[in-house]
Amino acid sequence: YNAGWFQVLLDPDFIDNKYIYISYAAENDDRASTTKVVRGRLNGSSLSELETLLVAAPYSHGPFHYGGGMIFGPDGKLYITIGERNLFEHNNPVLPLAQDFSDKRGKVFRINPDGSIPEDNPDFGPQAVKGLYAIGIRATQGLAVDSNTDEIWFSDHGTIQGDELNILESGANYGWPHRTSGKYRSEGYNPPIDSNLVFTDPIHSWDQTVAPTGLTFYEGSDFPQWKGNLIVPGLSKGSHWRINIEDQKVIGVEELFINDRVRLRKAVVSPKGKLYLLTDEENGKLIRIKNG
Repeated sequence: YNAGWFQVLLDPDFIDNKYIYISYAAENDDRASTTKVVRGRLNGSSLSELETLLVAAPYSHGPFHYGGGMIFGPDGKLYITIGERNLFEHNNPVLPLAQDFSDKRGKVFRINPDGSIPEDNPDFGPQAVKGLYAIGIRATQGLAVDSNTDEIWFSDHGTIQGDELNILESGANYGWPHRTSGKYRSEGYNPPIDSNLVFTDPIHSWDQTVAPTGLTFYEGSDFPQWKGNLIVPGLSKGSHWRINIEDQKVIGVEELFINDRVRLRKAVVSPKGKLYLLTDEENGKLIRIKNG
């Protein structure tokens, strides 16, 4: 589950404006917490002009399912994921949190870099929280841009299996908790469903638990056969997957390093095209993957 810092993201114009964006679990006086996103200017080793861009109130107890994924899209907008914050489905109200337009939990947000709301965001109605872009997620951490299509792909944690890969679409409802390829933790959970709802199916889901984290598209040169593939690290049993994609379809799936497993938090390709993995352990490591 793990509360703490989720992501540090550079502004697309970082060289000129020095802005960095941080998502983390923020606590209140009652020791309850929620996902918070701030930005500031990096001066040496300190931040100045710190601004709060998003607070996913209400605060609640329990160190799980914050989301906290962030990415700048090709449109220059900042996309942020907020988890549902429920470990067990029965803790939802009658209208599940991820399906409630007036609640920030279980959603994807799209904002301008200064925290203002883009005029071309989808309209979810007068009761919707500001900046809402898509709904019906559970615990999304990983987002990545496919440079060939400019599409944003994202992963989502299922419960018992049910981990997913999706393509982010304006106004989409990804179904949680009404639709899942996995099983619920709360036996017998069966919330009423509005017959007018339209759900967007995942592009891919796993039969086993992956617990996908920060993913990336591979655009390096060390592994030419991986060009354009999606690299998906995971927490469960040290999952590490290579996904071959063609025309928005998964045409090949390979699990890597099955004899050397470690929990993984993130995969990233450096500006020089090198693939790195960040482990999740007491003495965490930054690992470079080499060919040969």
